[in-house]
Amino acid sequence: MPRTSAVDLPGCPPFRALCCDNLGYVKVVEVASEKGVPQVVTRWGREPTLCTSFGQEGFALARKNGTVEVLNPASGVRLTQIGVPTTTGTATEASNGKREDATDAICGLHLFKKTGIWGTAVLTCTEQGVVAIQRISCQDDDEDMGVSAGGDEDMGVSTSNQSGSDAMVWSVTDSGCILCLRVDGSERYAVFGGKGVDVSMWDLEKRTRIWSAKNPRRDNLGLIAPAYVTALAFLSDKDHRKFVVGTGHHQIRLYDIGAQRRPMMMFDYGESPIKTIAPDGDGYMVYVGSGSGDLACFDMRTGQNVGGFKGKIAGSVRSVVRHPTLPIVASCGLDRYLRIHHAKTRQLLAMVFLKQQLLSVVFDTSALPVPSAPTSADKEISKLSDQKPAVKTPAHGDNTPFDMKPAGEAVVTGKEVKTEKKKRSREEVDDSPRPAGNGMKSKKTKAKIKIKQDKSPKRPRKLKSSGPRCL
Repeated sequence: MPRTSAVDLPGCPPFRALCCDNLGYVKVVEVASEKGVPQVVTRWGREPTLCTSFGQEGFALARKNGTVEVLNPASGVRLTQIGVPTTTGTATEASNGKREDATDAICGLHLFKKTGIWGTAVLTCTEQGVVAIQRISCQDDDEDMGVSAGGDEDMGVSTSNQSGSDAMVWSVTDSGCILCLRVDGSERYAVFGGKGVDVSMWDLEKRTRIWSAKNPRRDNLGLIAPAYVTALAFLSDKDHRKFVVGTGHHQIRLYDIGAQRRPMMMFDYGESPIKTIAPDGDGYMVYVGSGSGDLACFDMRTGQNVGGFKGKIAGSVRSVVRHPTLPIVASCGLDRYLRIHHAKTRQLLAMVFLKQQLLSVVFDTSALPVPSAPTSADKEISKLSDQKPAVKTPAHGDNTPFDMKPAGEAVVTGKEVKTEKKKRSREEVDDSPRPAGNGMKSKKTKAKIKIKQDKSPKRPRKLKSSGPRCL
């Protein structure tokens, strides 16, 4: 076997993250101290998971049995559970029957903000393109949740089971297979894409398509690559017009719906499909993970690869997320490792082995301390701390303490004492009597003579040979 050497990692700042694997386990990873090592503190187990979403209300998970559960991220208690509709109930869908190119599996999930326009609701999408928005009701944490002492396997009794009878359901495609969806920051628009389905934007309130992409131009061989969208991400939460698309043909595309239907920018990355894209939050940087384990940062203003993240990743990268306040980036994938990198230097800070193939990772922002409003006393204390007291130094030859000096006398600092010493020395030199006479040389002329003598090289004196001496 080849020799391997363990490298000591510098550690990462305190954070709390939730990781979900293909078996349905949700593992809580925490770092308690500064420059600490991530450790698994607890684990919650359920049915196999397909996709996740983190919001203000909790942590939502789409299960393989066709249900969506919302968990309390602090305790892991199941707050609610709903069923996902798989058909729209229209006559055309009934006549077409079961599609062979897609299944009823949930491929996209989004948990709306509690303070948003939808309230506490969930957006789901299946591979067949059936989109549904359902309102949910979650109980407060201080009520009795009926938590059992089952430990890892049982995280609690369901507090509410809701049906999808009052859901808003519609279809976004009639052919192909939807693979991903993304909702913008205002939660009014959503983009969908998949295999055989090019990216399109929909208005969630009106349930209408407002924009659809056009196929890129033919390549140098005259061929058109089929639509194969595998990852989506909006550049900014404040602008829904610009978003980034990753394809199964290892391409990264930038779209602007206000400019044109074709990509504004398109370039290749690696030789494997793009699996995940996450925005940095500044409006132009994105983190891209591929199926071959490559993780890099791109500047979407120029399309330049800023740099790859250090540390070899053995499997496909399935999830990348940037912390909202700390300069760290978390990534996970099929190699069963959770890695923490520095966002600026891209250095590997810490990594932890989680035993199962990981599907997603999110930062638990609800665990962050909420800063309280400063009071009037705190403001006065901060003002006093900002004022730097002057360094009091007694004047030259003055041994009187500062407390005994009269109030009108000014305090002399250390810099003023030094300047006064220099002035006194100059005045003493100028006032000293100089002897008159032409034979006396000034100091400047003496210094010039010394410099000339130093510059002139001293040559050894040659002795005149007078021939051999006769004895």
